[in-house]
Amino acid sequence: MYMHLLILSQENIELSKYEAASLLNLKTYKNEKNILFCNIDKIALKKSNRLAYTNNIFELLFMCNFNDLENALLNYDFSKIYKKNFCLRMHVVNVSNKKNILITNHDVFSDKNYAKFIWRNLVARNIKPEVDLENPKTHIEVIIIGNNAFVRS
Repeated sequence: MYMHLLILSQENIELSKYEAASLLNLKTYKNEKNILFCNIDKIALKKSNRLAYTNNIFELLFMCNFNDLENALLNYDFSKIYKKNFCLRMHVVNVSNKKNILITNHDVFSDKNYAKFIWRNLVARNIKPEVDLENPKTHIEVIIIGNNAFVRS
């Protein structure tokens, strides 16, 4: 099982939670506004395309407090997922208004600024990293929601 983050429709959050919990056989989950954190097994994940009230599902490598993101990027074993080259993209989800807005390339959340921590991580593991922004073999995304950072590949 892997940790997942579901962004639920805000039309009816209670119905969205119930639909996800029922269809995906979720035993436990945590939610914050329209964000649902849970573990979904592979069999249940195949049913996820039937979710009408879920906007996105992200499989996470790890999550941390935004203040700890630099250390987390330095310490996570990216050698497990790294293939030939990588690209890091930072996204900020603004959940303060009615719709989830994905904000990219915000000054504070610079891709280049945080990619250096993954670079250093790989070098420390005796890997000679390469960056490919156009067609990366390893695509890493950091999604910032409030004070939390969610990292996925």
